[in-house]
This record gives sequence, C-alpha cells and structure tokens, in this order.
Amino acid sequence: RTLAVIMGRDRTRAYYVTLLVLAFVTLGLGIILGPLPEWASLGFVTVPLALPPARSIMTRVDGPGLIAALGGTARLQLAVALAISVGLFVA
Repeated sequence: RTLAVIMGRDRTRAYYVTLLVLAFVTLGLGIILGPLPEWASLGFVTVPLALPPARSIMTRVDGPGLIAALGGTARLQLAVALAISVGLFVA
C-alpha cells in the first residue's frame, strides 16, 4: 500500500498542499535568515505554477486528473530549481 492509501484522500490532499506551501516558506526563510542571497527570490516567480496541480489534487479523484497534477508538480520542481539556480548564478 502507498502512503496516500494509508493516509486517506483528505489527509493526502492536505499533506500535498502543505508540502507545496512549505517549499516556498523554506525558500523565504533561507533568504530572510541569510544563507540564500536575495536573488534566490526568483524562485517565487514560480508560485503561479503551483496553483493548477494543487487545484487538481484538491478537486479531482479520477486517475487522469491526478496524473496531470503529477506532471504539473514535475514542471513546478523544474521551474523552481531553474529560477533559484539563475538567482544564485546572478548573485
């Protein structure tokens, strides 16, 4: 059984959204507390890319809808990594 099956639908949805939010909170804390340069805040331009997969996870229950959310999450991860990398390179 997968973690999502063990946790159940509602808790899995909350867990997914929590992880999305915490990723950006962690980025902000890294900038505010000093380990990351201000240019790393370029990662925040990807926040709009987090909305479609989060909406899909919160509203869809069918396989194709959730597979689309998985693809959106992968694109988000790539975009965040690239944006932060550009920020670190510029800094």
